[in-house]
Amino acid sequence: MELGSRNPAFQEDDETDNEVQITKFDSEEKCDSVTLDTDEEFNQIKPYAGMPKEVLLLYSSQACYRVPREILFWLTIACTLALMALSITVVALSPRCLSWWQISPVYQVYPRSFKDSDGDGVGDLKGILEQLDHFQYLNIKAIWVSPFYRSPMKDFGYDVEDFRAIDPLFGTMLDFEELLAEMHKRDLKLIMDFIPNHTSDKHRWFNQSRLGDPHYRDYYLWTDCNASNPKPNNWVSIFGNSSWTYDDIRGQCYYHQFLKEQPDLNFRNPNVRKEISDLIHFWLGKGVDGFRMDAVKHIFEAEHLRDEPQVDPRKPPEEISTEWDLYHDYTTTQIGLHDLLREWRADMDIYSREPGRHR
Repeated sequence: MELGSRNPAFQEDDETDNEVQITKFDSEEKCDSVTLDTDEEFNQIKPYAGMPKEVLLLYSSQACYRVPREILFWLTIACTLALMALSITVVALSPRCLSWWQISPVYQVYPRSFKDSDGDGVGDLKGILEQLDHFQYLNIKAIWVSPFYRSPMKDFGYDVEDFRAIDPLFGTMLDFEELLAEMHKRDLKLIMDFIPNHTSDKHRWFNQSRLGDPHYRDYYLWTDCNASNPKPNNWVSIFGNSSWTYDDIRGQCYYHQFLKEQPDLNFRNPNVRKEISDLIHFWLGKGVDGFRMDAVKHIFEAEHLRDEPQVDPRKPPEEISTEWDLYHDYTTTQIGLHDLLREWRADMDIYSREPGRHR
């Protein structure tokens, strides 16, 4: 290829133009020189700074410069597309960063005072059902319902007599199932209040335990004491005074972090752990979306039963009567609690992975 150009500003005395020829070697030849034909021949081995664009274009169009440039260009395009595909794949296959219970607003319903559907002066499950449109209007996605299990109501439902039954005060199991079905039709989640730390003293497990039934004997925390001074240590109840109560039938003291009608379960007994896990599966099997676990920090207690340190060491021990008088080093957040919570999380995950579940 030859490009000829005439420079009108340069003329010889004989008014003849000096012709410049730039010769480009074929792409099959080496990219080693460009020949400039003037009065004498000059071989330029490499591109040089300040070369005119015509020369630069000649060099850049040669195979030895063009092919590497095109390879780098398409390699960049390929890498970019690969990274985009990888990112999309990771996002698509990765679990969600946050689940519905972490991002949705939760509305707590206390059934007793929420809505009375039958005029008896006490709210009930049907009353909640009648107000589901109200929750949608508020853009609520999850409803946490306070306890409605069968209960003597010494602590307004937090003293559970039967974890598998609905208290007649609030309705029936059919009422609950209808409420749950209607909530799911509206894409609402139902969170049940669950009380694993203790039961009512009317619960079947406690009655069997106080009678010394071999299977239920260690379902609760029992220790030796006497009727005249039932205080194995200085531990106090959340509601005040000693957290130990003497039982005439068994002849020992049982432990309760709340009312004396709410004996604490012994979660160091594997049978108790299995019972609670079975209850979780029972309600999940009905379609419940989650649980609000009550009083979890109280689930374990130190086995040594030593006195807890006093907040005011100068206070006479016999005057210790409230939870604020002690540092609760041995009755809250004990070793083993987080392992237990992880077990329950694993139970929940089984249902979360099942198709069609509302969790």
